[in-house]
Amino acid sequence: YKKVENLNVLVVNVGNKQVQIQVNTTDIDNTNYLFIDWGDGTNETINLPLNSYLEINHTYPNYGEYSLRAEEKNEEGSTLQQWTALIKLREFNQVT
Repeated sequence: YKKVENLNVLVVNVGNKQVQIQVNTTDIDNTNYLFIDWGDGTNETINLPLNSYLEINHTYPNYGEYSLRAEEKNEEGSTLQQWTALIKLREFNQVT
């Protein structure tokens, strides 16, 4: 099993405790998938189709810091690549 040669993972804060992972895939074995540990006790598994752009959204329950981990895995569950990000969600205060 080969890892995805061109797999780009980008984490974007879209506001209101919501984060988006943007994934571009090319040259992929169609049995690979992305495992995401959002760092708040929830996780999910996404199939990685060939030549695709995916947006995966997640809303955190509270403001704070979360350690996000994403892993590309093969059908046996072996990790091929891994990414981590520290998510810092802060509530904005209005000055009156």
